[in-house]
Amino acid sequence: MAGIEYPVRLQSVETYLVAVHGSARELGVDELDVLTGYVEQIVDEVENAWPLDTSTSRDAFTFLVEGHAGRIGFVIENDTDYASFVHYAGTPAEPELWTTLIPARVNAHAASLIADLKLAIDDTERVLAEHAAARAAAPRGTKRDHLTANQVLARSWRTASAPRRTRAA
Repeated sequence: MAGIEYPVRLQSVETYLVAVHGSARELGVDELDVLTGYVEQIVDEVENAWPLDTSTSRDAFTFLVEGHAGRIGFVIENDTDYASFVHYAGTPAEPELWTTLIPARVNAHAASLIADLKLAIDDTERVLAEHAAARAAAPRGTKRDHLTANQVLARSWRTASAPRRTRAA
């Protein structure tokens, strides 16, 4: 095998999103921020635990966050041709290190990632509902200066005075 590709699909989040929104939708900016923050932390932990010889394979870890309707998750990759063969000195080459290290780091963060992502989804849904109600309440024939659902999803609603909510530790 050349390189590493470890896809993670968050099906429970996809199901939750359909339940609260009524249909599949893409993740909004704040929701993507939550997901990206967790994946960055997971990749940092993988890199910190990766054996270091020349640092080439350690520094080659990348990730892709997916927030499309019906496809929420991420992929951790390392395109170094020998990455799948890397192991700690003095340990057997089987099982391949990445097949235990990456899942362990993902599993260590899974519950909090899902909980925080659901909180972000709830916040976005609240804002979507508020804007939909304001649009519906505007008199016909008047200028409707209210955001559409796509505009809400494309904006970040956090401010310095209102930090992102996270699950209690």
